[in-house]
Amino acid sequence: MTKEQLLYQIANIGYLTSYGRDKSYSTVDITSKTSTRFGVIGALIFIFGLIYPIISKAQFIIALGATLTVLVLYISKYTEHDQYIKSAKELESIERELQMLYFEVKNQDSDADLTLLIKNLKSLDKKQKEAAIGKQIFGSDLYAHQKTFWNKKINSKWFVDELELKLIDKLPLSFFLCVFAFLSIVFLGFITFFLAYYLVESGYAISIISFIKEVCT
Repeated sequence: MTKEQLLYQIANIGYLTSYGRDKSYSTVDITSKTSTRFGVIGALIFIFGLIYPIISKAQFIIALGATLTVLVLYISKYTEHDQYIKSAKELESIERELQMLYFEVKNQDSDADLTLLIKNLKSLDKKQKEAAIGKQIFGSDLYAHQKTFWNKKINSKWFVDELELKLIDKLPLSFFLCVFAFLSIVFLGFITFFLAYYLVESGYAISIISFIKEVCT
């Protein structure tokens, strides 16, 4: 393995370690703040229920209760914060060791013997795989990318520069799926509006609003 190849491998493992750490912190952040968010949502629903009586209908309350129950059951699987925090701290320590190893290799001559450094990398890679937690809450990947590449971009600069990561590499798949879903909804909204406008102009519907209501019901 050449010096350049070793530097790339260290940076790649450093990226995975940093990402795993921030995913664990993200899971803790999301689950710890959920109860507060549910409280805010409940208060808003109560206020809007006073303004719009339709919200107070039994069907809506039952559907909302079922939805919140499912969410609470799902989130309860990730509320063991101690193991996630322990994992994050271990990965944080390993990341620092990887960063030190990276700069140590960088200071080596091109023809230097890298055997011990490669062995050290393999040991750190094994440690980070053992410390990482694969089971993370939904949305933690998006939050982890934000922490790694935006909130803590100075700390991640060493492996970002080595791996030559671009903007598209710093965004998770869930981001693109959300953008696609949003654009699809906007597109369908435009199609529905222009179709309703055409039907109103042709005399097939009384108004655009009435047509949309009929479609929704």
